Amino acid sequence: LAFTGRSEVASLREELQQARAALVSAEEQAKTAEAALRAADKDLDAAPIDREALQSALRDLYGPLKAGTADAADAGRLLAELLVLARRLRFLAALPAVARRGLLEAPGRRVDQQA
Repeated sequence: LAFTGRSEVASLREELQQARAALVSAEEQAKTAEAALRAADKDLDAAPIDREALQSALRDLYGPLKAGTADAADAGRLLAELLVLARRLRFLAALPAVARRGLLEAPGRRVDQQA
């Protein structure tokens, strides 16, 4: 490198500072992307377990509530277990209110209260 003057040195220093700032920014973005990838991998690994849990819940918890075959003592327990799973799987926030209104009633008594 041939020395051509102070202004060139100042310009090179500015470019170096910009490059360092870009490197810091890129490293932060890489860390964020790696964290997102780890979270996605965790969700992907849990998907088969969640699918099995959901299928089981539909059969064993929701099924008797929907059909109205659960007695009053079991209905509350089944609904509570179903809501725990719904929260874990991040289902709709409105599900607890809807479920309590509808699933604890006998099938013939289930009507739209808002109509």
